[in-house]
Amino acid sequence: MAGSRRKGSHQSEVRSRLIQGAREIMRDEGCTAVTAGRLAQKIGLGRHIVHYYFGTIEELLIEVIRCDGEEVRGQVDRMLQEEFPLRTLWAPSNPIAPQLFELIALAIRSEPIRCAVQEYTRLIRTMVTAAIQAELDRRGLTPVVPPVAIGLVVVGISQALAGDSAIGLNDGHSEVEELLENWIAGFERYGTWPLIDLTAQNH
Repeated sequence: MAGSRRKGSHQSEVRSRLIQGAREIMRDEGCTAVTAGRLAQKIGLGRHIVHYYFGTIEELLIEVIRCDGEEVRGQVDRMLQEEFPLRTLWAPSNPIAPQLFELIALAIRSEPIRCAVQEYTRLIRTMVTAAIQAELDRRGLTPVVPPVAIGLVVVGISQALAGDSAIGLNDGHSEVEELLENWIAGFERYGTWPLIDLTAQNH
């Protein structure tokens, strides 16, 4: 059975090299470029070594997601403590967005990868929401829009612009960036967020 096959030690230097090599391939060439042959070539070891430590490429990708998730969590935690949370989230040039989109595409077709992506996305989302709420509490502000919704809007727009930029599309970016800057400035100062009253009647 696949689950009983021998795996190398989790503390192995070779295992760490495989994970780091896979991360670099994903960053430079995309998720689909991570194969046993390509990875073995990159780190200068035999192809069988990849499958000794990871039964499948899917298992390797899940480990990469976990390692990246821990790294991103640490970065987000540090940044959220340094400045207003929405300023941390608002990064239209975010370089990890294209890779994130690739992982989401893989997650649609793979339940184990989907679970790994969900785990760390939820974790970071919880951190972001808590940081926004803590900042509002510190300032004695009560927003009409829930902090979790505000965080999702800012991150979503940031990732969308970064995805556009990755394919050389920048139409409307300056207008959206100006809009978000104004929204964030208002939220920083007053705790308000633009709302559209769908029940209002036009006269």
